[in-house]
Formats: sequence, structure tokens, C-alpha cells
Amino acid sequence: MEHLVPGHGQELLFPCGFLAQQTEIITVGTELTSQKDPIQRDVSRCLIPTLALLKYQCMLDG
Repeated sequence: MEHLVPGHGQELLFPCGFLAQQTEIITVGTELTSQKDPIQRDVSRCLIPTLALLKYQCMLDG
């Protein structure tokens, strides 16, 4: 799932249909946040804002 985490200076642009397929990743991220492993918490904190940004860009394009 690392490809969902944006690198420095990179923008991730996906078609709107892509976002609908990522709902379960948001759910997984929420579950990871509740776990005590700091690495998993870091991953979930990266995924959820990235998907929110993608959704925002999709709305702008839409």
C-alpha cells in the first residue's frame, strides 16, 4: 500500500472511480490507528489524509 503515500513534491492524481475502491483502505487505516504498534499507526495516519486529498482533488476536477 506504500504507493498511496505521496513522496516529497509528488502529486497523486487518480480518476474519481479509483476513490470509490479505497473505502476499505480507510477502514483498515482506522483499525490500525487503534492498535499500539507505532509503525501501523504511522501508516494509517499517512493513508487517510492522502485519500482525503485525492477526494478533494477529484471534487475540484469534477
